[in-house]
Amino acid sequence: MVDLVASHLQATLDKILGAIDDTKVTLERDIKQVLVEVSLLRADHQKLADRVQEAETALVELSLAQRELGSTVLQLKERVAETMCES
Repeated sequence: MVDLVASHLQATLDKILGAIDDTKVTLERDIKQVLVEVSLLRADHQKLADRVQEAETALVELSLAQRELGSTVLQLKERVAETMCES
């Protein structure tokens, strides 16, 4: 009788240990996958940060060009006014 109970307990323990090993393997695989995804997200984040920086630089350059254009327009208006006065 004791041998039967011990055998049953050993079988139950083996099932539990097998389930633990399966869970460990699954968790290790899932963790590796998450680490890969995190790495990809970091790379994407860096690409986006670079693009934002490029856009900010382009915006500054556009603003400077706009000021320059405004200055050129004012100079042209002055020249037109001078030309009209001379005529």
